[in-house]
Amino acid sequence: MIGKSGPFTLKARADRIDVGDAGLVITDYKTGGNIKDLAGRAVAGEAPQLPLEAAIAAAGGFTGLPASKVAALRYISGSGGEPPGQQCALKNGDAAQLARQAYDGLARLIAAFDSEDTPYRALRRARFKYRYDDYAHLARVAEWSAEFDEEA
Repeated sequence: MIGKSGPFTLKARADRIDVGDAGLVITDYKTGGNIKDLAGRAVAGEAPQLPLEAAIAAAGGFTGLPASKVAALRYISGSGGEPPGQQCALKNGDAAQLARQAYDGLARLIAAFDSEDTPYRALRRARFKYRYDDYAHLARVAEWSAEFDEEA
């Protein structure tokens, strides 16, 4: 991808890629959380890791693997419990479409942050709580976000 600021390279390391007659199956192993919920979020575009890996694979971006059709994307739970090794495939049935949507979303995001008018927010994602943030001290978030009564 080329943005106004220059080239942008997307890199990923897939946990597992199986090569079959129908195409590639890309697997991401997860040790926590509900993989069915994660699969739903991936289909909705909220968790684009696997679809972006499919875009990379389709373009021949994985070393030692030619550009190939991606037949399926799936998560496998490695958290233990019953049933062990639970699998969940992304249910939209069209990995190529998910890959295109994720790639297009990334291209829009890159274009937005290429614009000088786009602010870089001090808080990564406000709805999430982070135990530690390497950059929060630079933004001085605690100072400007503290609630106080000016008339007191």
